[in-house]
Amino acid sequence: RFADTRTPAGGSMPVWAGHTKVIDTGALNQTVLANLTVAAPAGAGFMTAYPCDVHRPNASVINFAAGQTVSTMVPVRSDPHGNVCIYTSATTHLIWDQVVATDWYVAGTPVRMMDTRT
Repeated sequence: RFADTRTPAGGSMPVWAGHTKVIDTGALNQTVLANLTVAAPAGAGFMTAYPCDVHRPNASVINFAAGQTVSTMVPVRSDPHGNVCIYTSATTHLIWDQVVATDWYVAGTPVRMMDTRT
């Protein structure tokens, strides 16, 4: 477990709506596979995971409703410093359970390919 905002070691504070949590994965410029969990969100929203050296993409990696606990497996490239950024649109706790860092799979930055609302 690399990050858990519910615990004193993780800061015991949720990530506020519209803010980004930086996670040091320890993997420089590698694809990181992790289980990203949303816990006790204050409202409906989404999270985006992306390398910290690029602008935040408009594609989400997980969506959630108020009070819902949801998790998903996320492949994301770390930046040259080993960091991954997690943006949340709603105030929530997050948990980052890192599974592996590897060079054999190259993850791209999430991109929204279609949106029927536009």
